Amino acid sequence: MKHLIITTRKTDKLRAEIKKLDWFIDRDPNNMFDVEWKKTKRIATIATLFGLDTDKFHEINVALDRVNGTATAFTIHSYADVHSVARRAEELLEARGVTMKNRIGTTVVYCPAGASAKSYKYTAITTVITLRRVADGWRLTDITRGSVYPKSPEVFLMTVSVAAAGDIERAAFAGIVVAEAKAVAA
Repeated sequence: MKHLIITTRKTDKLRAEIKKLDWFIDRDPNNMFDVEWKKTKRIATIATLFGLDTDKFHEINVALDRVNGTATAFTIHSYADVHSVARRAEELLEARGVTMKNRIGTTVVYCPAGASAKSYKYTAITTVITLRRVADGWRLTDITRGSVYPKSPEVFLMTVSVAAAGDIERAAFAGIVVAEAKAVAA
């Protein structure tokens, strides 16, 4: 599978513009035009302004549909779901004090949680995605179909470089001095 763009500075700006658009459309008192038509037209306009190809969003949705088949519960089924995982990973790296340079090469494997009800006695179909951090954002590197058991927690497994681990360690111990162990006399 070729790597698909999930986030860049441009796509983050696009999502912000779309969010503003949704706010205005929801509050339109006249509602003269079809809401979906307005959203589609605005997305295309914004994407053109930012030099983005809206086919990428569609390409991700098609790839997810192909992997998921008819399954809808416990799956990742849209670009928005994938983007939220990428944003979560980026926010986690930022909160842990990892520099932008050291974020490159980080991978995230994500799988949604299983059914919470005991009425599910068997495994359910789920989606497992792998994201990789590059210089300008996140890339979707793999989409696979998996199985999830009832009561299984979500999987959010992040693998970082040694340099990123050093950043995390420095941030965790900021302002803390470790005392040296004193020898105990026998």
